[in-house]
Amino acid sequence: MAMKDVTAEKGIYVVLRPQADAPYVLLTHSPLAAYSLDDLQERWLPGAPIVYIGKAGTPTSKGGLKSRLSPYSRKARNHSGGRSIWQLEDADELLVCWIETPELNPRHVEEDYLDEFSRVHLALPFANVDGRK
Repeated sequence: MAMKDVTAEKGIYVVLRPQADAPYVLLTHSPLAAYSLDDLQERWLPGAPIVYIGKAGTPTSKGGLKSRLSPYSRKARNHSGGRSIWQLEDADELLVCWIETPELNPRHVEEDYLDEFSRVHLALPFANVDGRK
């Protein structure tokens, strides 16, 4: 991900696996504490291209998309969604898309996206484990 292209505005972002139908390989290690393979396999949603939905720039957090995605791009310890993502063998091939929400609270927009994803897939995205269930 080219961080120079990421805006500092508040908004939401989505992590996509371009080959959603391709076989996936889970790694037993991660830059953060690894989840068990059983846990990861239980959460995997075959055919779902979206593996994570996140927010940036809420009223209680500092910074916007650039400050939130920078730790993700470096596989930093302070990006909890990355914990599952970095256990995918093809993690470096994932795409990150974002949308600015200057007039809206990103938390509410993220909730709407998670609700719609859950309505379609009957589960949260693969890496959205630390949020609601």
